[in-house]
Amino acid sequence: MLGVHAGTFLGELAGWRWAFAVMGAFALAVAGLLAAVLPPLPASAALRLGAFPGLLRNARLRAGLLVVLSLVTGHFAAYTYVRPVLERVPGLGAGLISGLLLVYGVAGIVGNFTGGALAARDPRRALLAISASLAAVVLLLGPAGGSLLASVALLVAWGLAYGGVSVSTQQWILAAAPRAREAASAAASRRSPCSSPGLRKGRPPNNRDRPHRRTYEKSVSP
Repeated sequence: MLGVHAGTFLGELAGWRWAFAVMGAFALAVAGLLAAVLPPLPASAALRLGAFPGLLRNARLRAGLLVVLSLVTGHFAAYTYVRPVLERVPGLGAGLISGLLLVYGVAGIVGNFTGGALAARDPRRALLAISASLAAVVLLLGPAGGSLLASVALLVAWGLAYGGVSVSTQQWILAAAPRAREAASAAASRRSPCSSPGLRKGRPPNNRDRPHRRTYEKSVSP
């Protein structure tokens, strides 16, 4: 979440080439650090494709996968329009919007740890709180467009809430399938297909709406 907005912010300041160079160097450094400090984590059993159909007979797991699909699709459908909404806020230029999206990314990191702590105790309540928070933010962000303070507060709340989605759904799904953790985790980790419907819903037909197109190109995170 932070990387997309940090790259956008850096691109606004120094150009896309510097953004690519810095992010590439940072990714190499992180890869080296992970290889050096992470212990080996062998799977408890071989993972086969035949394990996935059996998982779908688990009602609680199906509910978790449906939650993942709904939250991620709704998030991307709405998030496509963040920049046009922020452009309506008085006093916000392009540079400030990029800075606010960077703050959103930082809030997402905080939300990841906060959501993980809540989900470790009760993943169901954590996901209910996240879903309610995301719904409230999306509903209020448009009407709050005339207030800089309200818009910033809602954007930070959005980052905090969505930052907890992945870890909370992961906790739910692992708890739902304790004897098939590797297969359940693999099923839950496929968030990119879930994002595609949201991107298609958020993208305007034929890209005729230029402000929305800029948002799709600059603001949507993977």
